[in-house]
Amino acid sequence: MSGLRNLGYDDLHACYILGPLVDLTHERVLAALRDALASPRGARLHYLRTRGGRWRRAEPSAALAASTRAVESVEGAIDRAELADRAMERVFGPGELPVRIFINQGLIAFGFPHSLYDGGGATSVASLVVEKLGTPGVDTVPAVPWAKAPLRTAMKRLGLTGPAGIRTARQIFRSRNAQTETAYPFSLTLTKTESVARTRTVSFMLPADGVRAIASIPEQAVEGRRPARPPVSLKAASLVLRCLRDSSHDGADFRVVIPIDARRWVPRGFDVEGNFAPSIPMGRLMSDEWSATALTERISAATKSGVPVAWLLATTLISLKNAVRHPVASRRVPDETPRVPLEIHVSLPTTEVVVDEALMPYVDASTFVGGLPEHLRLPLGVWVEITPLRGGLHVIVRDETGAFDLNGFEGRLHALIAADANA
Repeated sequence: MSGLRNLGYDDLHACYILGPLVDLTHERVLAALRDALASPRGARLHYLRTRGGRWRRAEPSAALAASTRAVESVEGAIDRAELADRAMERVFGPGELPVRIFINQGLIAFGFPHSLYDGGGATSVASLVVEKLGTPGVDTVPAVPWAKAPLRTAMKRLGLTGPAGIRTARQIFRSRNAQTETAYPFSLTLTKTESVARTRTVSFMLPADGVRAIASIPEQAVEGRRPARPPVSLKAASLVLRCLRDSSHDGADFRVVIPIDARRWVPRGFDVEGNFAPSIPMGRLMSDEWSATALTERISAATKSGVPVAWLLATTLISLKNAVRHPVASRRVPDETPRVPLEIHVSLPTTEVVVDEALMPYVDASTFVGGLPEHLRLPLGVWVEITPLRGGLHVIVRDETGAFDLNGFEGRLHALIAADANA
């Protein structure tokens, strides 16, 4: 089970939004969810919330019976950021499925508990429901089975076993945190209530010609080595981080972390329940180089050396030790967030949600696709997601700190793309 791996997380909900879609109705979405639940791939949704706040496996019939409560229509025109907030803030009650679906003026928003689904898991569920919207009916495509003891398997593959493996994992965890340590950026501790008031979200679509412009930006060699050949998503992430650096109100430094999926060390043909994509520190926004080549080299080095698995092991052990020492601490609601460095999380989904053209005839500036998370008790920091869709990239920047000027951010990013492409 994934319970131990989840000990280190504050209560966290994830959201995935897509749209606008054509003829999106409550009845149609509920039918799509039922089709997904009745298909073998929908088995990952067969959980129900207990009165104690945990998730337990449920029979398919019980999951189907609970589906009616999972879909909600939101009346009136609301801002997309507000729709995302509703999806993320909705508390899962006893007897409910681990998904909440909100419909508003052609947009569909999914809310998930992060304790069951990391970004990859949430995207796969959203993708299945959207697939059923376009092609109704129960299919017989087999589900990907859960891997048994995936962390233990990954540790063995990388030689992180026994006391020596534990020491190595802890050393990697401590040294990376120390290398990317930044001062707390505010004079006073930022509470969750204050961060909600400061939160700003910008989102926009980079069309295919914009993506081609990004792809054409030349990479510079570093220390005589051959220039890297990063994917366009990493080149876009580099541009967004540089633009954020230039948008800082007072030059406060933030740690930059990037989720890296550890499923590559799990046997092929198996998936992983719960969180298996740890966020690895990659540097400091103001202090480090954020060219696409530098970013690519950092991610590649972390991946090749197995840092994600070591990170999962270290955080699990630290969280387990803290849970034993302070068994009720995780249930307390803190008045203030701990004074730890705030972070910029950069998510780069590799899987595109395929949308039937009858549902989404075209992609333009009004299109929204992508996910974002929210801590229920603590400020998250800054969330950046760059999501592919039909040759374009959708960018989301959500700042829960107020440290960045997001007014005109899209225009500044386009100017930076043009300047680099013409350099």
